Amino acid sequence: MLFICFKSVVKRIRDILFSNAFGEFIEKHTKEAVEEVLFSDEFREYLLSILEESEESPFKEIAEQYLNQEVVISTTVNMLNGTIILVGEDYLVLQESSETTILLPFDSIIVIYQEEAIYMFNEALREAVGTLVQIITPVDILTGTLMSVGESVAVIRTSSNYSPYIPSEDVTVRLDVITYVRLFESQSETA
Repeated sequence: MLFICFKSVVKRIRDILFSNAFGEFIEKHTKEAVEEVLFSDEFREYLLSILEESEESPFKEIAEQYLNQEVVISTTVNMLNGTIILVGEDYLVLQESSETTILLPFDSIIVIYQEEAIYMFNEALREAVGTLVQIITPVDILTGTLMSVGESVAVIRTSSNYSPYIPSEDVTVRLDVITYVRLFESQSETA
C-alpha cells in the first residue's frame, strides 16, 4: 500500500514538474531574477570596474615597479635613458638629465627595461657572432649570419635559400624589438 501511495505522489510530482504552468513559473521568476541582477547598482559597478581595468595600460604597472630607478625606454620613435620619477594614469615622467625631464604617454612606449637586463642579453648575443641565427621580432623573421652586436643593435647578414641570384643583405635590428633569437648548432651560413 505504501508503494502505491509513493507511486501516486511521484506521478503527481512528475505531472507538476513537466506541466506548462510550472515551466511558465520557472521562466517568469528566472527572468525577474536575472533582470534584478543585471539592473542592480552592484552589477553596474562591477562592469564599470572591469572596463576601467581593461583601459589601463600595462606600462603603468611596469613603470611603478621601476619608480626612482634608472631605465631604458624604447618608444615608437627612439630610445630614452633616465630615471622614472613619477607615474600618472596614462603617462610617466622620466628625468633624462639634471636639466631635462620628459613627459611620456604610455601609448608611445614599446618596452621599459633596466640597462643591466639588455647588457646581459647583449653579452649572450655577442657570443653567437659568426653563427647562423634566426632573429624574431613582432613584425619579421630574419635568418642569416649574426655579424655584430652593438649597444642597442645587432647586424645580421641575410641571404636567400631559394635563389643564388639574390645578394646577401646586412640588416640592422634594434635589440629592444627582438622577441627572441634562435641559435642554430651548425657553423655560420655560407654566403
